[in-house]
Amino acid sequence: MFETACRFPLATSDGRDSLAVASGLVLATLVLLRVARAVWPDALAVAALALAAVPAVLFAGLLGSILQADGADPELPEVGLASLQNAASEGMGRTGVAIAGTSAMVLALALGYALPAALAAGNRNGLRAALRVRSLPGLQSGAYFAAWVGAGVLVVLGWTALGVAGTGTLLAVLAAFWFAYAHLAAARLVREGVTRASGRA
Repeated sequence: MFETACRFPLATSDGRDSLAVASGLVLATLVLLRVARAVWPDALAVAALALAAVPAVLFAGLLGSILQADGADPELPEVGLASLQNAASEGMGRTGVAIAGTSAMVLALALGYALPAALAAGNRNGLRAALRVRSLPGLQSGAYFAAWVGAGVLVVLGWTALGVAGTGTLLAVLAAFWFAYAHLAAARLVREGVTRASGRA
């Protein structure tokens, strides 16, 4: 399952097309974000940020199309966070912050675990199916869990490469291609996990 998903972006013509489109969308987003950063005090920064949202949303849609396909190749400010953390620690004490942080982490993991299955069910059967727990196949399945963990590792590696590469270098361009590849492989891996967990494979 993992090997098939990792081969997908390069093994088929649809996979190569998806990789080319995804890489272009990631590069366009990064260039527009860099433009926004360069002109930041100016009002053009807002326009560049708004334009950067377009390829980012298209990239997310491309990943959604990979989740949607049933067995066939397919045709998201530090200062505010710091002040919130200080306010929370002053008001709740250390134990309250530890409990709140742990609760938030568990809730985020639970929602993050169910989200790919819900997206796949929603793409196949509509929004109501995505919101019904009974229609989310195999959340307790080992195949889905393995696919979810593998996809999470690929996505973290993609974001790490993008963060380490910096901006304006050849390494940044290569990191953008790796980022696109990792996300395409992760989406394919989750789709295969959902397919196996629901018994269609």
